[in-house]
Amino acid sequence: MTAGDDRRAWRTRGVTGPADSGKSPDRPRGRPLSTGFSLRRPGLVLSSPIHSIEYHSLGHHRGAGNSITNNEVRGSGENGIQVDDARVPIAGNTVRDSAEAGILLFNAFNSEVKNNLVRDSGINGIELDIGAGNHVAGNRVFDSEGAGIIAVGFPSQPSEDHRIVDNFVRNSDGDDGIELTDTTTDNVVIGNEFRRNDEDQIDDDGTNNTVVGNVV
Repeated sequence: MTAGDDRRAWRTRGVTGPADSGKSPDRPRGRPLSTGFSLRRPGLVLSSPIHSIEYHSLGHHRGAGNSITNNEVRGSGENGIQVDDARVPIAGNTVRDSAEAGILLFNAFNSEVKNNLVRDSGINGIELDIGAGNHVAGNRVFDSEGAGIIAVGFPSQPSEDHRIVDNFVRNSDGDDGIELTDTTTDNVVIGNEFRRNDEDQIDDDGTNNTVVGNVV
């Protein structure tokens, strides 16, 4: 982990950083914030075996210069990796055995979620809650208890303009491979491959989404 030792800026297992300066809208389904590891500082790159990672923006920089790359995240009691209200690349991570989502973006924008291995998530593998313009590509998502990849929003605040491209989704247990709920709009789902997901390989209940060129 290349973060220095500034515990005023981030926390892990009970070491608490400063409160966020901004307020987030209530998250869908009333989910609480994860406890675990918070990134709260520009220019921070994590690369270590840990249990969970959580990032919140601090006002003006909105995640500028931060990335979450090449970590092994195992056995989180909540979400494996979570980013709120920010633009943060998430790439090359292995996330397994999370109690909730493997990777959760809440009200994130223009973030890249690329080339991660996400498996054995207690709910969804990769989840986009509201937000816009995120790029989810080249991920392998296996054995989720919920959907492999899901986008969800509010009627007044849709999950929109995401690109979900070239992912491999397998063995979603009791749910869809990729799910676009009725509060999504203007998303693109292209070039994804699916194997043995329990319900639909792709379930598009949204508005003006583009779903083409997938292997089902």
